[in-house]
Amino acid sequence: MTSLKTFLKEMSVSFRERSRPQEVHGAITTLIRLGVVMGGLSAVLLAGNGVYFLKTQRELRALQAQASDVRHLRSDLHSLSASLFTMVQMRPPLTLVNRALFRGYQIQGVSMLTDMLRRNPDLLSGNLTDIRALTGLFVYSSLQNIEREGFDTPHLNRPLVPPALATQMYGLIQGLDRRIDHQERAIESRRVLIRHREMTGGIASLLLLVFFLVAFLLIESRSFSFLKTLEFEVDLTKRLLITSDVIREWKEFAKDLLFRINKSFPVKCLFTLFVTPDDTYEVYIFWNGVPEDSVRRFFEEAIEARIRQANTHLSAEKDLAFLHEMTHETAPLGEEVTRNILMETETLLLDRPQIVGIVGVGLAGKDLDPIKKTVVRGFLVSILNVLGSVKALSLYNKEIEYYAVRDPLTRLFNQRVFWELLEYEVGRAKRHRTRFVLCVIDLDDFKGVNDAYGHSTGDAFLKAMADLLINEIRLGDILARYGGDEFTLILPKTDLPGALSFIGRLKEKITEFRMDPGEGHPPVEASVSIGLAAFPDHADTHQDLFTVADQMMYRAKQAGKNTVRAPMIEEALHLHATAKRDAHLLQLIREKQVMPYFQPFIDLASGEIVGHEVLARLRDTDGQIVPAGEFIALAERAGLVATLDFDILERALSLAEERDIRGRLFFNLTPNAMAIPDFVPRIVESVQKHRIPTSQLAFEITEREAIKNIRIVETMIRELKELGFLFSIDDFGAGFSSHHYLRAFPVDYLKIDAPFIQGAGRSHAVDLAIVHSIVRLATSLGVQTVGEGIETEADLEAAKSCGVTLGQGFFLGMPAPAPQAAV
Repeated sequence: MTSLKTFLKEMSVSFRERSRPQEVHGAITTLIRLGVVMGGLSAVLLAGNGVYFLKTQRELRALQAQASDVRHLRSDLHSLSASLFTMVQMRPPLTLVNRALFRGYQIQGVSMLTDMLRRNPDLLSGNLTDIRALTGLFVYSSLQNIEREGFDTPHLNRPLVPPALATQMYGLIQGLDRRIDHQERAIESRRVLIRHREMTGGIASLLLLVFFLVAFLLIESRSFSFLKTLEFEVDLTKRLLITSDVIREWKEFAKDLLFRINKSFPVKCLFTLFVTPDDTYEVYIFWNGVPEDSVRRFFEEAIEARIRQANTHLSAEKDLAFLHEMTHETAPLGEEVTRNILMETETLLLDRPQIVGIVGVGLAGKDLDPIKKTVVRGFLVSILNVLGSVKALSLYNKEIEYYAVRDPLTRLFNQRVFWELLEYEVGRAKRHRTRFVLCVIDLDDFKGVNDAYGHSTGDAFLKAMADLLINEIRLGDILARYGGDEFTLILPKTDLPGALSFIGRLKEKITEFRMDPGEGHPPVEASVSIGLAAFPDHADTHQDLFTVADQMMYRAKQAGKNTVRAPMIEEALHLHATAKRDAHLLQLIREKQVMPYFQPFIDLASGEIVGHEVLARLRDTDGQIVPAGEFIALAERAGLVATLDFDILERALSLAEERDIRGRLFFNLTPNAMAIPDFVPRIVESVQKHRIPTSQLAFEITEREAIKNIRIVETMIRELKELGFLFSIDDFGAGFSSHHYLRAFPVDYLKIDAPFIQGAGRSHAVDLAIVHSIVRLATSLGVQTVGEGIETEADLEAAKSCGVTLGQGFFLGMPAPAPQAAV
């Protein structure tokens, strides 16, 4: 690649030095004179040497054509090698621009190889296998194939194109180059042979030698013109790179291209048209000078006719809007430009994104020779590809920027933007000492719409509600979709009474809302639960304000839905305190400040400690112990309860192993912990690590919780039961499925709910009967009973009299950070 650039640079310098007009004119004059003299001499012997002359010339023309084709092939191979070199040099990760460049070079390679076969079938007849193999490798080296082969996440220092593939492709190119070089040498040898034959032909050979000299000079002149054109193409290609500056200042980029093209071709204007389904038809005309009004009108009519003719995808109903840009504002363009002009255009059509593009030039002159016409079409295609890529990238950037701040379904602001706008509104209200109200709006029973009619109808329902809200809000109000079926609405410069009045009107519109779900179903109605919070009355930060409004929305739902709730000042203060307390407790849980406490189980017959229930306690930063009732539900809502259960299990087993506790340990487990896929392996791993017999451990399942996950719980219990673990149903009798669980689960203990034990202690007949019946049931099943909540001597005596096996409660033993010795 470097040697090719150096060669082209040296050739460019050489040609610039030789392209002085006086020298070229003198050389042409000399050649003409010499041709006339030698033509007169050759006419004398023309008759005698005519046949010989014609035969020799025919052979030379054939050789010249073959040499030209060989040079083209050599040039194509160098370009192909340069494209492959650029592809091999690319390293991941690729930007969007580099991905486009990579695909462009890969497609260019395939196109060049196909074109070589089409243009030179005779020269390449012995190389068809290598050409087709190389074409196949270029086709294979697409990004899709490379990523499918496992290089979608390659190392940063590894080439994107595998070295083995690149080596094979380079080898094929070099082999073709050697064979083409051999052909070129053979052609040259044949040419030398003919010249030797001419020299032996006497005077006729001398005349032919003069003719060859003239022909050589003419060919050199034409070659000089061709290489100068090639130099122009190379220079133009260097500038056809898509950068951020090109995307941002594409008009200046087009002006610079026009200026550079005009150095080699008499281009008067360059025009472009790129349209998308939502765009107007704007044609930009870049002028190499300042056109007169009549010239503008002439070119506008000619360009419109050419565009309509070149592309049938443009709507005939839309008019073209012409925008003029001047490259050199000092050079006037008069009507003489319109008398001798040639239009050349190229068209681009993309399906995704949908873009129609046209690029054209207005050239001075009536016709172009084939080489120049090919060059013009080549740089038009290059410009079209670059500007089309710029347009496509601009569309993608706009789409990315739009959906970074918008919800894709409803096109409302998304949650991230809502938080930014809410924080901004708080700051603005503080600066201007104004008020505003935040509303949290939740659709009632939206899950029922999804379940009854499907998610597509649910999405349509959400979009319809979003449209209704947009139509009803005031100018300046800020509406966002917070997530799911929840919306947020900021009402700037509004107090609470004004907000309640507006929300009342809004609810009337929502009450009137109906949506046809189709398929003969009845119309879907809507209702909302709305929570309000006013700044600065209810909170002075954006987080606290949302917390208050969100809590009010949930209280509106708890109050029966389809209603509005706003807090009193005292209620807002309480919510702030609760929110701060909850956040503090969650932080303690994440910092693993949860610790096990042990409450003893007493054998009511002997009064001895036979085991402990492991309870969760939280150590606060001030050293105070927080009971489980204050943080267990909070951990469940935050999704931390499974982690909490396993932390308690690990710490309790470690402490039991350290103190060599022999009594049985009862652990409370939540359904969320049981639902994780590796629940049983983690339990087994923990127990084996601490070398505690499985028969020493019992897991308590709360009846109210088990009913929600009965299949998961049943599977988990049976797996652990086979490993020797014991199980207990906690709060037995408090739910509605007690007997069903006895049939489904192989339990070892029934823990009688505390209210029944305490009621029996107060001699309530119903509670005594229930406890008696549970004990008789457990005895018939061979299951032990545990009386919970024994807090007085009367509770203890009642449990004993009913035949309860074990007892637990504050009267028998308080929870402590370490287990007591058990028998």
